[in-house]
Amino acid sequence: MAQAAYISRLARSTFLEVMYEDYIRTARAKGLKERVILYRHTFRNAILPLVTLSGILLGFALAGSVVIESVFGVKGLGAVLIGAISERDHIVIQNLVLFYG
Repeated sequence: MAQAAYISRLARSTFLEVMYEDYIRTARAKGLKERVILYRHTFRNAILPLVTLSGILLGFALAGSVVIESVFGVKGLGAVLIGAISERDHIVIQNLVLFYG
C-alpha cells in the first residue's frame, strides 16, 4: 500500500503527458468519441511505464519478504530461500532467485 502513491503519481503524470501528444489531437480532429480516444490511444500508451514500475515494486516486495520472514519466523518463500542458502542447495537457490527476479 505504501507504493500506491508512486504508482498513482506516475499514472497521473503519464496520462496527462499522453493526453497532449499529437496523435491524440489527430484522433480528436478525426471526430472519434472521447471514450474511444481514452481507451484505444491514451490508456494503451500510458500503461507501459505503470507496468514497468509495478514489476520493479513487486520485486522489492518479494525481496522484503525474505527479511520479514526471517525476523518474525513466518514460513514462506523467504524462509525457504534462507534454508536453501544455509544448506547450500544451489538448485533451489537458483529457482527462487529466478522467481524473485
